[in-house]
Amino acid sequence: MCNVGPTGPRPLILIVGSGPDAPGWLERWQARLDAFDQVFAINHAWILMKRPYIWAHSIDVKQDRPAKGDPMLRGEVTGSAYAPYKETPNYYAGGRTMLLSVTYHALNSYPGAVVGVIGNNLTYEGPQTHFYGTGGKDPLRYGLPWLTRNLSILDKAGELYNLSPVSVSLLPFKKAALDEFISRYRGTL
Repeated sequence: MCNVGPTGPRPLILIVGSGPDAPGWLERWQARLDAFDQVFAINHAWILMKRPYIWAHSIDVKQDRPAKGDPMLRGEVTGSAYAPYKETPNYYAGGRTMLLSVTYHALNSYPGAVVGVIGNNLTYEGPQTHFYGTGGKDPLRYGLPWLTRNLSILDKAGELYNLSPVSVSLLPFKKAALDEFISRYRGTL
């Protein structure tokens, strides 16, 4: 596998949220997910994983947890993992929403990483706001301007992409189709 991007070797990270587009996207692209060096499944998104992943969750997730001995679970990241970053000058929002915390964690844990995000379009209209039905608008609890400002700060700190095929997305990262994303950073697989 080629791990060369425009500026040399770079880790590819995938962050999977609970948006309604996540299951279909993961099913369609399952064979291509080996291109990623690490996959983070936020909160309930672990249910969708058919490949190794790290479960990133808030400390208040008490139900729908991965089973002990889940062969795909490679690690767990909770709020305590973000604590060391709070003392760094570019730590703006971790701990307030998992999308920010996990993205920040990925950028700090994998220097030079290129991060793709799926299932985090930040749209909560319609009868199904999450792949499992309806859920809270946790990323928007401080308002869209606050979230967009903090996500834009992270986007300047790393190379972040919105890999979702949906046309309506409030995630302020560059849009890319998975084939284009993999081709750019891994070459032809």
